[in-house]
Amino acid sequence: MSSRPVGALLLVAGFVLLLCSPDEFSVLHLFGFLFCVVFGLMLVTGLLGRNARLRQQITTAATTAPPRPPIAITQLREFRYPRPRLGTKLLFTLLTLLFCGLAVFAAVVGKDETRLVGFALFAPAVLLWLYYRAHYRQTVTIDATGIRSRGYFRTVSMRWNEVLALQAFSVHTANGVDAGTVLRLHALDRTIQYFGSLVQAEELTQLVANATGRDWAS
Repeated sequence: MSSRPVGALLLVAGFVLLLCSPDEFSVLHLFGFLFCVVFGLMLVTGLLGRNARLRQQITTAATTAPPRPPIAITQLREFRYPRPRLGTKLLFTLLTLLFCGLAVFAAVVGKDETRLVGFALFAPAVLLWLYYRAHYRQTVTIDATGIRSRGYFRTVSMRWNEVLALQAFSVHTANGVDAGTVLRLHALDRTIQYFGSLVQAEELTQLVANATGRDWAS
């Protein structure tokens, strides 16, 4: 089943959870709603999953040669995201402290239900800190043999001849503002992803196309 219909079903489930919310506050109900909405949106917009057209493209590419001869990479190159500015560091620090402060306040002075909300607020505090730390540790490394990406949670490697499809698409906000570009390299069983905000992302994108002999598709 394509990822977009699954995302649509999750969004419908989130809407149903919103309509059927209990009279009393429920942490499980809240997290169920957030899970359905967040992952539903990511699947619908293409941030997660592979749609039917892309799966067909990968299956076809597995049995055919690249459209043009690959160009060998001659040296090892590493690409990183720009280091955060002072304002970004302060923003993440203040938001983390805010969530922690609210959580401690609700847990100490609140009643039973309020204490549950307080403990739940520790989750976004931890996630903010983990996102900040993981995002700026990401790297993409290329050499003559292939590409390696250290992402949020794990490191993924591909040999150049394993890359079967290149995908580039723009992410837009609800009001149509361009929020950036996502670039993906697909093998049969894994995907490498990086963002257009990577330092020298355009050069990396061209090097990947040359090394694989494949074109970027939207």
